[in-house]
Formats: sequence, C-alpha cells, structure tokens
Amino acid sequence: MLLDAAEGEWKTLILLSFYAGMRLGDAVSLRWENVNFADGVLGYHASKTKSDIEIPMHPALQRHLESIAGDTIGEISPTLARKKVPGRSGLSHQFMQIMRSAGIDADQIRGHKSRLFSKRSFHSLRHTFVSQMANAGVAPELRQKLAGHSSGGSHRKYTHLELQTLRAAIEELPAQ
Repeated sequence: MLLDAAEGEWKTLILLSFYAGMRLGDAVSLRWENVNFADGVLGYHASKTKSDIEIPMHPALQRHLESIAGDTIGEISPTLARKKVPGRSGLSHQFMQIMRSAGIDADQIRGHKSRLFSKRSFHSLRHTFVSQMANAGVAPELRQKLAGHSSGGSHRKYTHLELQTLRAAIEELPAQ
C-alpha cells in the first residue's frame, strides 16, 4: 500500500528501510558509492550508532536500485537528501502524508507534555525489517547484526512475533 501511494524517491526510501532496515536519515543520505552491485551489498555509516554497516541486498531491493541507477554519483535520492528529516515540513511529515494516502492510520498517542506522537512512522519499517526476519526464523544475533543494533536489549524492542510464529513454537511441544 505504501509503495502504491509513494512517488519517485520515496519508493526507494521505503524499500531501503523495508529490505535493509535503514533509518530515514541514513536512507536519504545513502550514496551510489555505498552500493556494490557486483557483490550485492550496501555499506554505510549509521548516523545514530556511528557504526559502519554492511548488509547484503535483498534481490527486490537490488533490482529496484539497478532500475534507477544511471551514470550519476552522489545521493541515491538527491531531491529528498536536501530536505530536513524532522519537523512539520520535513521528511517525517511527508511520510505521514504518504501513509494517509495509503489508508494507513498513524495511530497517534499523547506523550510528554501532551505532545502527539505517532505509533506508526517511517521507523516502523525498521521494526518490520527485524520482525519479518524473526518470524522467518532468522537467529537473533543475525537480526541484531543486520539491523546494526549494539545491544540485545535494544534489539528485542524491534522484534514483534506474529501469532502464527508463536503458535508454531507451541506446536513444537511434545504431545502427551
């Protein structure tokens, strides 16, 4: 739904977060020099954790990047890279508009000093990245490394197991 509602560079940012777990700021500043098509790898410096991350590209992400690649250098999303991420006119706000267009409720809640916060945002794609791997049975240490989380505690907050996955775990118990 998001991809159908998104246009241009936004499709690329959504795919980078869904298939590589990238934060919005990292995705928007990703450069063509960080993409190694021959080895199928993205390499970038995570701004929040100040760590270098190398992640294999999902085939769908690689196909998309190959389809938009040209002779250009610099940012993969040059128009959006010039915009700020937070704020009412920033990329986070633009993403909320894409969510609304896709019919996805941001599910706002009241936070500190009665500020409104959205339970769903661009960062939700990062949670989805980790959770999809968890539900597919990918080991926690691999998910943590791919997401670039420095601790298991912070990583666990990103893992949301589906009922189907939990049911399959229960079914592993022996019958009496």
